[in-house]
Amino acid sequence: MVKERTHTVSRLIHEHREKLATKLLASKMALLNWKNGVGPNIGKKLLQRVNFAENMHATFYGDNQFLVETRRGDALIYVKVDVVAKECSCLAWQMSGLPCPHTCVAIKLLNGNVYTFVDDCFTLSAQEKIYAHSMRLVATHDCPYVDAPTVTQMLTETFLEPPITTRPPGRQKRKRVESQFQNKMVYHCGRCHEPGHSVKTCKNPNPA
Repeated sequence: MVKERTHTVSRLIHEHREKLATKLLASKMALLNWKNGVGPNIGKKLLQRVNFAENMHATFYGDNQFLVETRRGDALIYVKVDVVAKECSCLAWQMSGLPCPHTCVAIKLLNGNVYTFVDDCFTLSAQEKIYAHSMRLVATHDCPYVDAPTVTQMLTETFLEPPITTRPPGRQKRKRVESQFQNKMVYHCGRCHEPGHSVKTCKNPNPA
């Protein structure tokens, strides 16, 4: 919003609506390239978890309960998985909505499809419902041009005036507080010439 901050309120809303409509349309068209019922980012995460689970061993205990054997360093630990309740004792499945590596081992033992155990919010059907509608168009050809109103408009129409404000106590700030998402200037140390700190906070024992 750096370029739009100097625009009028009406033009700012119009340009922001255009950006949002373009983003919604791009997300909707991207659904056509989804495979296995999930998005590409979710697919990559699931593939990483399946590969990470290759060294684990699962034992079926009945009633949809599995005991997964894994290692944490040199220690041998056991994790409980319930594929019907979509619960794992490591809590990673419940927190992320994606099957954790322990769950992937249990699903593999069942000869199941790991994509069917993903939370509904990540599925293609849920995303299609989200992007089923598009932004409503707003025609502005019959709207008054506020920047240069005519005499007739000034006499017959009511315009939005700026609010009446009072100056707060203290010295007025002259420098604008920039957004945290805006690119900021990177400072370099005058001693070691590394970015991110100054000479006073420099801890480099061997400056260049």
